[in-house]
Amino acid sequence: MTENDLSLTAIHEASHCCLYQAFGIVMNGVRINSDGTGRVHRYNFELQQETPPLMAKVQDGAISVAGVVGEAIYNHGDVRVNAILTELTCGGGQGDYAWIQKCGVEHLLEALIPFTYGVLTEHWSKVLALATRLDEVQYLDSDEISSELPNVCDASRYLAELQKAIGNHGDWAWNSSPTKGIIQWPG
Repeated sequence: MTENDLSLTAIHEASHCCLYQAFGIVMNGVRINSDGTGRVHRYNFELQQETPPLMAKVQDGAISVAGVVGEAIYNHGDVRVNAILTELTCGGGQGDYAWIQKCGVEHLLEALIPFTYGVLTEHWSKVLALATRLDEVQYLDSDEISSELPNVCDASRYLAELQKAIGNHGDWAWNSSPTKGIIQWPG
């Protein structure tokens, strides 16, 4: 199987897995369903009754946006914020966007998208290897995911980079404008 033969579902789910792994979060497995949808399985992932720390919500937002960012890298080699927002709000990423909204971090997409892009491009060959294997077998367990993503986990480094990325966006914890400034890509 060549890179061009990979399904977008496999790329999408492998990208989520890469971010989970980067933050050191254990996954139970990842699956591509017969209808072409996919899912990373992680038990007890729902937000608890008490509010989790803000960084945990931001981390969940970065993981959630990873699938759509991975698809953009695969299709175009780069990422355009407007295209990512369209895919999240109107395309196949609506489930991921719903989670981002539930975490209350949609106003941080301007910071989350480039952060996630950086992590994925750093490990892109591993994301492709995981997607290839997932396309072949349709389900991978935790050990198989980890073996395809060696040396990705560096939770303290990625949390520090994420904190720095969101720290550049003002009073991010209370910003109520979900789209302010998002349409301009830096650089």
